[in-house]
Amino acid sequence: MADLIYVDPATKGAIYQGGKTDVEAIETDAYHYDLVVLAANNFQPKHLFTQNPVQLLHIPFDDAIHLSESDRITIRKYALDASLIVLSFIHKGKSVLISCNAGKNRSGLITAFCLMRCCKRCNWDASEAIKLIQEKRPESLTNPDFIDIIMEGPDD
Repeated sequence: MADLIYVDPATKGAIYQGGKTDVEAIETDAYHYDLVVLAANNFQPKHLFTQNPVQLLHIPFDDAIHLSESDRITIRKYALDASLIVLSFIHKGKSVLISCNAGKNRSGLITAFCLMRCCKRCNWDASEAIKLIQEKRPESLTNPDFIDIIMEGPDD
């Protein structure tokens, strides 16, 4: 089951983080997501959403270690762009599942940017976002390159 990471106190919009099995379960689960972010390059299903229509955001990238500078820039841009789209749903009271293959690194990267942008009033920094994600979803964010990208913070 995907893990509930954050609920916006004003709108009740929610961010869940999960992996491939959570996405595959959408057809039969009672959980309803308004948006599913598919961040795994090797997992971009379209056929799973016939019974439970949901909006999909395809942001495929690799979970590689020792990224080149150009890959790092691209992945950071993808994660930042995805976080803005996720937050537009959250601010409307919608539920979002951010997923990748195992539900740990790529989804964690996007989730961290969401938390840092959404929780400015709480003054959350990168370390606090990482800590919350790892508390809610153990074994998340183990990719050191992704940790470095998160530590840079969002641009805004």
